[in-house]
Amino acid sequence: MDDESPKEEIIFHIVEPLEPHEGKIVHLDDHTKPVQSFSQYDLEQMNIGYSPPTTSFTEQQVFRMSLLVYDSFFEESRPIQVMFAVRPAYTNAPRVAVNTGLTMLEGQSRAIKNTDFRIVDKDSLFIVRAKIVGGMRHGHILVNNRRALMFSQADIDRGAVVYQHDDSDTLKDSLELRITDGRDSIRATIPINILPKDDTPPYLINNVELEVTEGETVRISRFSLLGTDKDSSDDYIIYRIVEPLVGGEILKKYAEQSYGYPVIEFSQRDLLRGQIYYQHFGNEVFQDSVNLILVDNNFPPNESPLQIFNVQIEQVHDLPPELCPRTRLSLQVLETEVVHITKQMLCFTDGESDDEDLLYTVTTPPYFQTTHSLTDAGRLFSTAGLPMVMKDPRAPAIRSFTQGDISDRTVAFMPPFKEGGPVERTVEFVFSVSDPFGNVILGQIFEVTVLPVNNQEPTIYITDFVVQEGGTITFI
Repeated sequence: MDDESPKEEIIFHIVEPLEPHEGKIVHLDDHTKPVQSFSQYDLEQMNIGYSPPTTSFTEQQVFRMSLLVYDSFFEESRPIQVMFAVRPAYTNAPRVAVNTGLTMLEGQSRAIKNTDFRIVDKDSLFIVRAKIVGGMRHGHILVNNRRALMFSQADIDRGAVVYQHDDSDTLKDSLELRITDGRDSIRATIPINILPKDDTPPYLINNVELEVTEGETVRISRFSLLGTDKDSSDDYIIYRIVEPLVGGEILKKYAEQSYGYPVIEFSQRDLLRGQIYYQHFGNEVFQDSVNLILVDNNFPPNESPLQIFNVQIEQVHDLPPELCPRTRLSLQVLETEVVHITKQMLCFTDGESDDEDLLYTVTTPPYFQTTHSLTDAGRLFSTAGLPMVMKDPRAPAIRSFTQGDISDRTVAFMPPFKEGGPVERTVEFVFSVSDPFGNVILGQIFEVTVLPVNNQEPTIYITDFVVQEGGTITFI
């Protein structure tokens, strides 16, 4: 138990496993293969079991194994010793000596050999029968080329028991058996692993209409378009465009800022890497579609039916932001303080979008008006989350903020740290304003007047001087 980790992340790892003749720890999904680790969740779901050895004993045997428990932070427990007491079975009931399960290709048939499954009985093996009581969801058993629900060990020995898969797209099946000699009976399960055959075309699992602004280039994400293939890796799915687009084109770009180039096909790996974009031509077409098929990497490839990926284009809004009436684009601040930028100081409005979404981008950081020096000319910074607003050289400068940040009073100006003397200093910074539709106003200037503060004590400089006895000296 670990209060800091979910049960799915608590892992038991066997560090001193059982010897081959001592049995094995198995997962009940496939009890033919031993496991070296398992989760707390598997234990609670009763999916982990101990499979005793198939050899017989005359006395009780005790076997030990050691394991460690790891949490989600890779912290490990002390070694835990687990003991298994195996008592001899004083019974004449049949038992399973070998059960390795079957592995076959999808749609294949395979004989169950005595190296795969073997029944033993002390005194009456010739009358032991195995009856199918469950499983077989994706196939059937043939005995002597006829469907059957019962077989014997003799049938297995001569290769007459065959499992036939039904060629469905499945990965697992099983045979649930009740084995009896007429008096006693046991139950057994033969797991069957199916290797897929690449005979199914890929298909779409995500096909969500893409929304694009007129003239915009938008990345196509996996949440908009995504395919899968039951029989092969999804990375190798190819999207092949079969008809030209009317309002744009599909681009492949190795970087978001690059130009890219048009393509008529692309892979799912390209899509997952974020390299596939839809680019609108900017014409007056506001509904587009990508007609494509999906193919896999089989030879010859499996092709899907025609798929249509729709693109909705929103008409562009081209009205730029404008300055609010009575906005000063300036402020005054004492050199020892900081001041919040308010809507009276800086405010723009946009007739086609929410003013709170307008974005201010500082294109030229604060500089002194007289010298155009950027050195220690002050900075804009965010006060969001700060317990106290004060001059602090550790506060990082921001290069962009929104009108909403100004309304929330989370944008402030910090004046220069260096003492400026008894005169006022003027600092400016250049910014642009853009709306969510890409309309931008460039070259806007905001002026800051830094007022001096008389907070320095006067300093007296005294030098030696010489005067004749009885003489005078005048200080000027």
